[in-house]
Amino acid sequence: MIKNSLKNFFRNFVYMFVAMGIVYLFLLIAVFVFVADVLDNAGGTLHSLFALIDDSAQQSSASVNEFLSYAFGQIDWDRNLWDVIREIIDEKWLQNTVKGFFNTLSVSTEGFEENFNAIIDSFKGKLIGDVAVCAVLCVTGVVAANFATRFAIRRRSARRNLRKTFIAYTIVPIVQSLAVVSFLLLYAFIKMYSLLISLAILLFAGALSIISAWLVHGSGKIKLKQVLTFGNLIKNIAVTAIILCMVIAVAVGLAFANKILAVLITVPLVIYSLNIISLNTESYVCALAEESGGAQKPSAEQAA
Repeated sequence: MIKNSLKNFFRNFVYMFVAMGIVYLFLLIAVFVFVADVLDNAGGTLHSLFALIDDSAQQSSASVNEFLSYAFGQIDWDRNLWDVIREIIDEKWLQNTVKGFFNTLSVSTEGFEENFNAIIDSFKGKLIGDVAVCAVLCVTGVVAANFATRFAIRRRSARRNLRKTFIAYTIVPIVQSLAVVSFLLLYAFIKMYSLLISLAILLFAGALSIISAWLVHGSGKIKLKQVLTFGNLIKNIAVTAIILCMVIAVAVGLAFANKILAVLITVPLVIYSLNIISLNTESYVCALAEESGGAQKPSAEQAA
């Protein structure tokens, strides 16, 4: 089981590029949409701010001119040109001048501060919306990549009829989700036994994987006790641990070179690996069903 599972991992490795292509496509779309919206938002915000400042400055021209005369009057214009330029571009002078200019407009123009804050809040709101859209697109890309990778790998695995598809995509996920939630609640309230609970979660996850594969591919062909054995549970956990360790090693190695590259490579690799881990169990059950005289299924080496 372990040997064939690892063989499946490397034999089907080309399907990782299916996940990679879809993830990158959605990422490019997300980046394009985000950049385009942010630039449009920033352009509209700057236009509104300049229009507000220009209108307010005209309404309070006397106060503005008085402040600017005071601000620039602090500069010693009798020095050489480079000293004057250095003083003008001094960070402290610039901050004080800009802050004083806006304070002057706020005091001398009715509603300036409220309108200014409204424009900034509008920009922030649109920016948050753009980030949310970008995140949704990225998550959608990961989900689409997961389904596409699973479908691509499954073309070499056991085919499903309507009943098997219904079981695989409705009953099994519901049972698995309820089990995960139950164990998380148990883990949260009984932390003193966290190690034992973690081991129980691993064993139960392995058992669920085997039972799910049996329901989809082995029911009516082989008995559950033929596949649901302690030895198979340990092998299932061992294969999962080996594959996940390889993924972690790749991620850590890439992170030393470039963190962004590590994310871009690791995400498709994780998608592929999780699908292989799931389908390896089905591969094993398919092989047993074939040996037991069930409907023809691919061997473990052929299945994903």
